Amino acid sequence: MFRHPLIRVAVVEQSGAGDRRRAHETLARRPGQDPDRVAWHLAHAAIGPDARVAGLLEGSADRARVRGDVAGAVDALLRASTLSPDGRDRRAGMTAYLGADATGRLTDVPRLLGDLRAAPAPTTDAEAANLPTALATALATGHHLLLSGNGDAGSVHRLLMDAVETALHRPDIPDGVLLECFYSLAWTSFFGGSGDLWEPLARAVAHSGRVVPESLSLLMTCLADPAGTALPAGRPVLRRLDDAVGRLDTVTDPVEVVRIGTAAMYVGRVEGCVPALRRLVDAGPPALAIHAMNVLSGHRYETGEWDGAGRLAADGLELSDRLGYRLLAQLFRHRQGMLAATRGDNDRAEELAVRASPRSRGDWRW
Repeated sequence: MFRHPLIRVAVVEQSGAGDRRRAHETLARRPGQDPDRVAWHLAHAAIGPDARVAGLLEGSADRARVRGDVAGAVDALLRASTLSPDGRDRRAGMTAYLGADATGRLTDVPRLLGDLRAAPAPTTDAEAANLPTALATALATGHHLLLSGNGDAGSVHRLLMDAVETALHRPDIPDGVLLECFYSLAWTSFFGGSGDLWEPLARAVAHSGRVVPESLSLLMTCLADPAGTALPAGRPVLRRLDDAVGRLDTVTDPVEVVRIGTAAMYVGRVEGCVPALRRLVDAGPPALAIHAMNVLSGHRYETGEWDGAGRLAADGLELSDRLGYRLLAQLFRHRQGMLAATRGDNDRAEELAVRASPRSRGDWRW
């Protein structure tokens, strides 16, 4: 033990790279170690690609994500990608996908993807081995194209569905990547506004053989058919949603909070989500704060809290424009237009309606 922290710093600074690696190896072998610490000690000790250590870091990233530490998850995935024997590892694609949530800068996704591109349908063993990378890259690409407004929902849906259908029955496709594709397809189907988009997603989920998370099931039901969910036949779904909303105070994953809040948005269940969503607005990752602002501004409009709805819509619009979320910016313009119309400001309402119309812009489409 060092009696003063400066002595510890001096010892580290005077040690060579080999000494540091050996120290990390020794620390990783200590019994009772936290698995995340073990993974990072081994990562610091590695001198070249190491598939085992990359896998341990990927597990650490999953745990960080569940804790709500999206930035920590991205750091772990970045290091895992550099340690992967295959330089075009799927972890680089997942880094790009999660990185937008961590940094809030959607425009960073193309840079994070680098040279990774969604691979075509495999025709050789080498291409087939690269399917996990292709799926993760398609996920990040679709996420960027849709929310940046640079791609229409139908094209993004086809991109993701083609990648999912190619990978669907491969046992080596990580569950996490496939499930994230399902979530992204649900979001894309919602923006596409067509039952034709929901049907292939429902078939893919049913045929995947994976355990479907409750939030995915609720999103697919409540967003695809909110009116049907409100009918007597939908009461079992609403009871499940009420249970999920009631557990939000114990949920540490901010992405899960947004998913449950979004599922609640059109079926009158947002009130119970307000505290958790408010925490995201105040201190969550920027991209998730935008989603939370959208749900909360809609809820405040519907409950007559128009001043609060207006402030959230203005803040959400500013943040969306600044970080490149042009599709979500249109949701806030729509909400501002609804507020203007409700208050009788017809000129302002018409102006915002034109600005929020996809046909008024040549650089993006629904």
